[in-house]
Amino acid sequence: MTAEKMMEIAQIQQKFSDDYFQDEVREGFFVEKKMKCAWAAQIEVLMEIDRICKKHGIQYFADSGTLLGAIRHKGYIPWDDDVDIAMKREDYQKFFAVVQDELPDGWIAFNAASDKTASWDQSFGRVVNADNYNTGSERLFRFHGCPYVVGVDIFPLDWVPADKEEEAVLNLIMKYLWGAISLYHAEKRNECEEILQKLEELCRVKIDREKNLLNQMLRLADSLCCLYKEGESQELGLLMWKLNEDKEYKYKKEWYDESILMPFENIMIPVPVGYEGILRVLYGDDYMTPKRGTADHDYPFYKKQDEAVMQAKREKEMAEETSNAGRIYGEKVDIDTENTEKLYNARAKRIHEMACPYTAVLLGDQNPEYAEDWNRIEKELVLPKLKVTEKSYVADFGCGIGRWAESIIPICRKYTGIDFSSGMIGIAEERCAGFQGKNYQFVCNSFQQFIDSYDEKNGKIDVVIMSYVCMYINDSDLRKYFEKLLALLADNCTIYFLDTVGLEERLTLKEIYSQALKSEYDALYRTVDEYAKLHEIFCQNGFDEIASGFMPKLNSEEADKETDRYYSILQRRS
Repeated sequence: MTAEKMMEIAQIQQKFSDDYFQDEVREGFFVEKKMKCAWAAQIEVLMEIDRICKKHGIQYFADSGTLLGAIRHKGYIPWDDDVDIAMKREDYQKFFAVVQDELPDGWIAFNAASDKTASWDQSFGRVVNADNYNTGSERLFRFHGCPYVVGVDIFPLDWVPADKEEEAVLNLIMKYLWGAISLYHAEKRNECEEILQKLEELCRVKIDREKNLLNQMLRLADSLCCLYKEGESQELGLLMWKLNEDKEYKYKKEWYDESILMPFENIMIPVPVGYEGILRVLYGDDYMTPKRGTADHDYPFYKKQDEAVMQAKREKEMAEETSNAGRIYGEKVDIDTENTEKLYNARAKRIHEMACPYTAVLLGDQNPEYAEDWNRIEKELVLPKLKVTEKSYVADFGCGIGRWAESIIPICRKYTGIDFSSGMIGIAEERCAGFQGKNYQFVCNSFQQFIDSYDEKNGKIDVVIMSYVCMYINDSDLRKYFEKLLALLADNCTIYFLDTVGLEERLTLKEIYSQALKSEYDALYRTVDEYAKLHEIFCQNGFDEIASGFMPKLNSEEADKETDRYYSILQRRS
């Protein structure tokens, strides 16, 4: 870091005494040096917020533990580790409309109502100084030796309905919302769906099941809290927190008429003029009596970041040690698909965190637009060749989240989606729930299990889709079950195969750990010639290959030297 940069940072830094950054016992509680550095870093973030608020005429107040700390300790509560502020809803909206443009490079403002990436999952806003842990010299100098991501939580204060009946209705809806959010986090999708339908009816809104449900619920809560304005109420409240606790946080309007400055560590912060009443609401009449263990989060906050850094370090070391271990070239060896099944079950659990649901099966986590494009281009290329009609029975092996189902169910007579991942099957059922009256089903089975248990009453299969399935089946089973599959196929059947193939030679992955996917998996990347020999089983029984080739590449990153995606479409001569 240059001397000029150091001078620039020093001009905006808050001043701390040299002995501030030392271990200290405050009121019988040990505060380590690392926490002191984190406190100082948070104060730097708060002062940046203060600068933006002054520039734009926005009023804010110390809130929660920060307010209590200012009044009782003239600084942090010794066993607290964060900074909380509050803004009236009008100021809150104004702040988040301008903050990202005002923040220094690399800083981030989060707020569910304005978060275009749908990544923020809290009912309040937050400003942080970075998106990653960093021990670089500039970060450490700017934030007093603190390498952690630190920030300030910002809570909206909303106007409470003056009419008690209206307040009761709002409370009821907010409780429904919190119930749905709790069920969502608990992965109880069916119960969550029941409440979502009630919310749609009560609020006359449509919640898109294909998009991030949590973000949509938080946005709905946010919009409900904005319904009432200053002239319509005599009380302010933390209405969004009705989502989190069965407790009312209501304050008299005049308590927030103005702010007064109070000392907080080495700065002065604005506290509401009616802070005594507010603290009684929050903490009871004895708020001046210290009580440890009352924080609503893990202390210290940086423990999780430390663990994440250590985990990343271990993963990097593991990846370096095993980069070639488990990669077998040329030889024909068997794999165990249990690891891969676990991988897809884990991805199913995370699907609602993904910006695009197709990334769950197409594995484009860092590039959701890629997954969208891949899904569209593949279907444009393949779907017309499948010749699906209203008389077709379609069996979709490796159906995943129902990616093909959403396009095929509306145009076929009967559809069965099969996948060995119970998590994926659950997502597929959820995503296709809107196809009421259609003859479709999803079955949690491997390809082999489904063939062995096939009920002949279902009739012959007209269209078979096998997308990324063969690469998880050993040679002996694949040949055996291709032969069994033949007996289930209709006279004019069409089969679509898509798999990743080895370009120069066969490549087998055994217990390979993917750092990007945070999981182990096994796979067989056969060559194109090997698949051609396997497909002879069908070609010798009346099938012709009507189309084949490598899938189009969507970006330069797909120019892999070892593997590529190859498809074949076979059709039986009628």
